[in-house]
Amino acid sequence: MVRLLRRACVPPLLALLLTLAACVDDASRPLEPQPEHGPYLSILDATRGGNPRFRFLPPLGPRLAGDEKSEKSEKSEKSEKSGKERKSKKSEKDDDGMDDDTPALRPVVEICRLEGPSCAAEVRRFTVEGRGRDRLKADDDGRFKADWHTKDDHLEVGAAYRILVRLDGIALGHHDVLVVPRDKDDQPPVDETEFFPLRVDSKLKIRFLIEPGPPAPSPAFSVSGDLRAGGAVLFDASGTTDPTGSPLTFSWDFGDGALGGGVNVAHVYAEGGSFTVRLVVTNGPGGQAATTQTITIAAPPPPAGFASIRGLVSDTDGAAVEGAAVRLIGGSASGTTDAGGRIDVSGVPTGVPAVFEVSRSGFATQRVRVELPAGVTSSHFSVRLARRAPPVLVDADAGGTAAGADGARLTLPAAGLVGPTGLPLNGQVEVSITPLDVTGDALEGFPGAFAGVAPDGRTGVIATFGVAEFDLAQGGQTAQLAPGATATIEIPVYTGGAALGDTLPVWSLDEATGLWIQEALGEVVSSSGSPTGLAVRATVTHLSWWNIDKFADPPYRPRVQCDTGGVGVACTVWARLTDPAEPQYRVTTAVPDTGAFLDFIAGKEAEVTGIDTIGLLRGQILVNGPSGGTGLEIIPLTEDAPSPVTSILTLSSPTVQLGDSVTATVRLRTAGGADLTTGGDVVQVTTSAGTLAFGGAVEQTAPTVDNGDGTYTITLRASKTGSLTVNAIVNGQALTSPQPLEVIATLTGGAEVEALLASSFLPWHRGNFEWAPGPAFSTMADEHTSSWRNFGMLDLSSEPRAAFDNDPSYSFAYVAQNPWTFMYRVLSGTREALLAMDAGVQVGPAGADEPRARAFAHFLEGLALGTLAQIYDQAFILDEATDLSQGDPPLSPYGDVLASAVSHLEQAIAIADANTFTVPADWLGGEPASSSRLSELAHAYIARYLASVPRDPAERAAVDWSRVLANATLSADQRVVGSGTCAECFRDATKAWGGVYSIWARLDVRHLGPADQSGNYQAWLAAPLASRDAIRIDTDDARLTQPGDSLSDGLYTAFEGVNSSPFRPERGKYHFSDYRDKRHDVYAADLTGPAVILSRTEIDLLRAEAHLRLGDTASALGIINQTRTTNGGLPAATAAGAPGPRCVPRNDDGTCGDVFAVLKHEKRMEVWHHAMGTAYFDDRGWGDLVSGTPIQLPVPGQELVNLMMAIYTFGGGGTGSAPTAGLEEWHLERPALTVDELRRRLKALQAFDRDFAAEFDGIMH
Repeated sequence: MVRLLRRACVPPLLALLLTLAACVDDASRPLEPQPEHGPYLSILDATRGGNPRFRFLPPLGPRLAGDEKSEKSEKSEKSEKSGKERKSKKSEKDDDGMDDDTPALRPVVEICRLEGPSCAAEVRRFTVEGRGRDRLKADDDGRFKADWHTKDDHLEVGAAYRILVRLDGIALGHHDVLVVPRDKDDQPPVDETEFFPLRVDSKLKIRFLIEPGPPAPSPAFSVSGDLRAGGAVLFDASGTTDPTGSPLTFSWDFGDGALGGGVNVAHVYAEGGSFTVRLVVTNGPGGQAATTQTITIAAPPPPAGFASIRGLVSDTDGAAVEGAAVRLIGGSASGTTDAGGRIDVSGVPTGVPAVFEVSRSGFATQRVRVELPAGVTSSHFSVRLARRAPPVLVDADAGGTAAGADGARLTLPAAGLVGPTGLPLNGQVEVSITPLDVTGDALEGFPGAFAGVAPDGRTGVIATFGVAEFDLAQGGQTAQLAPGATATIEIPVYTGGAALGDTLPVWSLDEATGLWIQEALGEVVSSSGSPTGLAVRATVTHLSWWNIDKFADPPYRPRVQCDTGGVGVACTVWARLTDPAEPQYRVTTAVPDTGAFLDFIAGKEAEVTGIDTIGLLRGQILVNGPSGGTGLEIIPLTEDAPSPVTSILTLSSPTVQLGDSVTATVRLRTAGGADLTTGGDVVQVTTSAGTLAFGGAVEQTAPTVDNGDGTYTITLRASKTGSLTVNAIVNGQALTSPQPLEVIATLTGGAEVEALLASSFLPWHRGNFEWAPGPAFSTMADEHTSSWRNFGMLDLSSEPRAAFDNDPSYSFAYVAQNPWTFMYRVLSGTREALLAMDAGVQVGPAGADEPRARAFAHFLEGLALGTLAQIYDQAFILDEATDLSQGDPPLSPYGDVLASAVSHLEQAIAIADANTFTVPADWLGGEPASSSRLSELAHAYIARYLASVPRDPAERAAVDWSRVLANATLSADQRVVGSGTCAECFRDATKAWGGVYSIWARLDVRHLGPADQSGNYQAWLAAPLASRDAIRIDTDDARLTQPGDSLSDGLYTAFEGVNSSPFRPERGKYHFSDYRDKRHDVYAADLTGPAVILSRTEIDLLRAEAHLRLGDTASALGIINQTRTTNGGLPAATAAGAPGPRCVPRNDDGTCGDVFAVLKHEKRMEVWHHAMGTAYFDDRGWGDLVSGTPIQLPVPGQELVNLMMAIYTFGGGGTGSAPTAGLEEWHLERPALTVDELRRRLKALQAFDRDFAAEFDGIMH
């Protein structure tokens, strides 16, 4: 409830109170309770849970007690204006009762046009200094008024505009309005809990109240220090005064995107230029004020030169991170890591600091600061990414505490968060707290440099007790503490050196420079979750990476030089403390042949390793020097670096049973063959083979173990059958002698066979219904629309269409990878089950259950091969008849793969029809199937695959439609019971993506457009691509909207509101849509319950298409009109097509659609998102894909790398694009290459491994 203060309680000074503190005297009484309002997504003031000292007055806000004065003033003004001979008054008040003098508070009213949730362009601004119609007036009681003459701004009917009030740059609140027609009869219904209906060309009275609050401080600060880029600029706010004498909070915005806290703070600017520094000071009662200064920072010195640098990115367990984006901050150098986590970047400046940003979805973003001395031409860096902790939800209005691992904690204030635009946040906020254990190898994940800047400008080496990232987000956008708000953090102490009650410095990471800035002091407190039982608690004014450190100044600073045979050589140096109990420190830097001065923590022993730039020479020394000391530390390099030629990898066994483990051991040796006896190298294991072991038939189950004696061990679990090779990458170089490994499945009992089959339907379901490729195919078919890059949607659905990026390092390579991986997991299991039964393994008593097992195995083989035929241009046919003794089979074109799929489904039918059995519910994802039901399902899948595999209209027309008709029967939908979000669960993520998670996608205009009866769709098609926007659908089809109401929900859709698109306009407003899919909402809410994967309607409409193709229009109409009239509420179609003047559907030119168009519309309405890719497969066969869309996916790039084949792709107007050109000729020209041939080539090339790798990188990129 909002409480307004009586005047007697107001202190003599005016200030804006941004916290929940209130001053209430004994005589004050609460207002009457206000009625419940809606969610107020678009309105924020005191009456809607926002700033308690700011609210809109009528007409925008509700009328509350105490508003009489404002209303009387308005009436008086109106009365005076009605007189024709009004006299000019020369007094302190003007004719409207407002002050002529500039008020003490100077708010600004900004009005902008909304695009989605964000302002697109400012329309009008009112200020107290303004003139005429831009004037904001005020009275003595904090009431402000402005009259917005909207006719001056030519507002657009149907558009939304935001009225935003700011004071001293702080957003106090906002109110959104929706422009409606002047005639009330033409006005649509408007939800007034979200929008104020504003009649076009009318005058809107904007009235609001800013209440008096506690006395405000008088902020002031001085600037000194080194005002050059890279120098420590000192900010001192000790000159601030405050009448309350209470503790003050200082919130700094340095004008370059960096924030800070504390009365004294230093900041380092990465670039030169002019920056406006803003200081907000808040006192204990909540009084707040701000001040700004503009400073000029001199440009940094130019680089001495440029170098290339090789990076190695892994996670904190040492596993390579593929697809990590590496970007030079302030430069153009960038790239993405390969499957080994490696990246080569050129154009890195020398002689000046450089900072890399390393990011990957699911990981905390890293900053790597490198300082390459002048003269260095190449170097290395390695970095580990910490997996970002799963977010927990905290209510932004109420505040609260979120807990992370190892006792890390964050306590947020009530109503103290803002979004990127500075507006207050309401509702749930995602909080991720990611602490980093700095005592082990994870120290390589420490962000930035081990260098800090103290408030007095001192710089030096720092040593860490522990570090954690505090990340906040809402709706995919970052959240931050509001100016003046504070949060309490607790960071685990991982090392020794701290005692309960100690006070330690707390530092934040400057993301642009990679330096740590001391901002606060924290107290060591007890923590039950911390590994040491201790944590540091501190109060901070912004959220980022925070670090417990202590200065280690002055350091020991010798010149470090790598040497071999008395000759200096350029090298890369790594250093870290030998005692893990000490606060930790690490250095990685390039050193020229003349050496370089490096800082070490004085009095602490550090292990220093040097490796030459080629990677063949290596040395290690111990360093321990006095504070302030200098000297020369020489690292003698010898040929004891690991050699990829002499180092070996051995396996505990050359064969492993499916599901069992095998141990790989890597023995590192020098180029001369001597065993290395120390650890510290980066060793990763890779697997490669043919398709039968895509991505490796084994999974690494634990981090690589460094035994400290030159050996490394890795435990691998066999997850798929097949032949493959296992190799190791040591310090970025692959060994030249990979080892073969055969993953086998020797099934000795019927129970094992059944267990294998029972687990094989899940991977088929996952390959069809998880996050890829369903969303990509749906947007490629313009069934759904999205401008988000996730799941490859933007890249594959933007216009003009682009080719699919088949590079294994592509962030969304899993669009092609996922189904490929899962289908071969299915086929490996079914093959082993059938071979076991062929070898005499009995299933059930005396083999009684063998028919069920065989029928189900063939059924799964048909499903997996059918999916491969739908998606890929070619694939391996793997079944029980495949002879693997001579290596992998050749790749087969999709037509042959389809024929094999149908053959296996027919074998399943024959066995099921000849026997009586029941397939258990858990074999099929929750619903049991009798033998007759399994036969019926197999028939239906034959019909689906026969119709959906063709790549163009000619191929679809050539389908044996009599065969489709004979198989297209289904008595009831096939459903899978979802089991939640776990990794090995049945979950239909694509239904959730297209439904309740409507921030990801909407229904595409092209999907909805044929139902439009207003001409809006034809106008949309005729408009240039850049001019297309969301349109209203006027249709009688009740599945989309209620007839005559384009802003209503239909049977299957939900209208999301005017201008509500969650997408980014700069990526093309042709992606925008105001309608979303709601038919799967119940399932999508938690991914549990039954979900349709094969519907009776789909099969019925396939039967209708078969009738049409075979010339039986009457039978086709009998099927089509069932759902058309019942669900759509449309008149029955005739042989001529859609009837009547308001016909549905319509062609692109607006004419009524023929009977085939009616069929297509019916299928698009009734079957969307029942199964993976239905709309995409139909549209390519009907010739309805947008020109340039890939008509199929290639063999995944990683698989081609394993097979030693050149990476190829489709789409973008080239080969395999819609409309199709020359497809058959392309298939005839492609040779079939066996894996044995490719392996022989690989063996011949292994002697040239490094040159080949460089050349192959060129092919990939």
